[in-house]
Amino acid sequence: PNAANIGSFATLAPFLVELVAKMSITRPEVLRVTPAYKAFEKCAQVFRAGSSSSQYHKSQQSDRIGRFWSYSWHGSRWMKVLTLLVQYNGLASILL
Repeated sequence: PNAANIGSFATLAPFLVELVAKMSITRPEVLRVTPAYKAFEKCAQVFRAGSSSSQYHKSQQSDRIGRFWSYSWHGSRWMKVLTLLVQYNGLASILL
């Protein structure tokens, strides 16, 4: 897209997605990942109020991200945990 037709989000979004997809990190050690099972430890304590300890030690350097979780501090913590449980465990998590 050129500057003349970048007027709406619908037009701008694909352009931004392409731009971000082409980005690369400047130092490989800054790309770190954490397995889902570590985020679920202690009933997903990391997502609950009062969990202020650093979780850096649970991550490791990687060259790719398998799944990306976007975390909003404004939403309900329990809804985040329940959504992730259903995403990873399906029907079994609903029956609990």
